[in-house]
Amino acid sequence: MRKEHLLGFGAAIAIVFFVYAALASVMPAETEITDTVYQSAPFEWLSKGNYNGTISYAEILEHGDTGLGTFDKLDGEMILIDGFAYRVANDGTVHAVTGEMTTPFAEITYFNPDLVVKIDHPMNYSEIKDYISEILPSDATISTIRLDGLFSETLTRSVPAQDYPYRPLEEVISDEQTTFPNSNVKGTAIGFYHPEYMTGVNAEGFHLHFISEDRNYGGHLLDLTMESGTIAIDSEDSYTMMNPWAKDE
Repeated sequence: MRKEHLLGFGAAIAIVFFVYAALASVMPAETEITDTVYQSAPFEWLSKGNYNGTISYAEILEHGDTGLGTFDKLDGEMILIDGFAYRVANDGTVHAVTGEMTTPFAEITYFNPDLVVKIDHPMNYSEIKDYISEILPSDATISTIRLDGLFSETLTRSVPAQDYPYRPLEEVISDEQTTFPNSNVKGTAIGFYHPEYMTGVNAEGFHLHFISEDRNYGGHLLDLTMESGTIAIDSEDSYTMMNPWAKDE
């Protein structure tokens, strides 16, 4: 893989790997880190149009039971909930993920919430994000977010498989995303909050995917109104990212 792919976010990645390596060097070999976010590649790597799968879901799912991602050639949206992974296709259908499927980008963890709060009045997506920002144990660390409940309105999206040469992610979303509105649906939104300093390594702020309780509806979450339910937050202690270029060389 050519070195120019590393420019723009190489420094951020170097910092992350340096910190993680330093922590690993002082930890006993038998120590198990449970609050760790595992990410298969930098988000900027994906956003620039690198859509070929670099890792199988069989390998991905060894590192967590909760998370999100996409698929080889950007073919759909992935949501991992309670150890089960699903693919939301561009036509809105939902399918179980198999181990041989590959991904250019996925982010997962084992979900062990540090904070759970009840919601007993309607809140839109902006209000939900503002509220979570206020109650985050720390806005300087990655947090895993899970919303469970009744949603009076949801809007999700997915995108189709792409043909090479690949266009940047923003262009694909603008030109080819399919959106799926729904109402009065019980389900779960799962994703992550990323601090500002992670820009390039991941998308700053909130990134959530949604799946209905009956597993027949979902996708990348664009909007919602939550009527009632719970917000659960897991503040993560560490972060690990694989090197996608090593598999391409």
